[in-house]
Amino acid sequence: MKKNAITIALPPMPDRPQGGHKGDFGTVIVVGGSAGMIGAPALAAGAAFRSGAGLVKLAMPRELLLHGIVIEPSATGIALPESPARALAAIEATDPEGQAVLAVGPGMGQGIFWGRVLAKLLTGRRSLVLDADGLNLLAKTGHPRPRPRLDAEEGGRQGQCPSVVLTPHPGEFRRLAEPLGIKEDPTDDAARPDAAAKLAKAHRAVVVLKGRHTIVSDGLRI
Repeated sequence: MKKNAITIALPPMPDRPQGGHKGDFGTVIVVGGSAGMIGAPALAAGAAFRSGAGLVKLAMPRELLLHGIVIEPSATGIALPESPARALAAIEATDPEGQAVLAVGPGMGQGIFWGRVLAKLLTGRRSLVLDADGLNLLAKTGHPRPRPRLDAEEGGRQGQCPSVVLTPHPGEFRRLAEPLGIKEDPTDDAARPDAAAKLAKAHRAVVVLKGRHTIVSDGLRI
């Protein structure tokens, strides 16, 4: 696979029009947080602002949201009820057109509530970045992420899948790779390109394999 890989340079950041406003530069919704890990989603929200997002929203359990907003006051909040179905409805209500990118996993833990929320988001219409416990919950399924079915009424073209980015460190990579039979060592510099590419192909995703030399692959390009 390495022989067929194509190495590409990252494109430059696009210019921003002088008359632009925050609504022109995309929305990120950070989904996560738990009683012992309130800071993780707030830090992710701050990183989204610094990387250029125009609007950033924190979607956290209702009882934790105020603490997250205090840490990152530039973000707005989405209070998630205790019911997974109502939590998903709250995200839908704040982004009815389905245009936001969801950053899922920081500080969320691996409980039943978040597992059910993630299962629905993986088959939804929004692009996702999975990190931390979002990856760990995905690994628990033992299967590649399900392929969503989109049609015109759902905001997509038939057969088109929203993009997904997986951002594992080596430990998270192993948990994702083992059920899929991927044997490459994510800490071996020579094996890392193949490791990232195989996981990307299995999940129809872009994989950001973190480490001393971070590898980014969509299964074809590295």
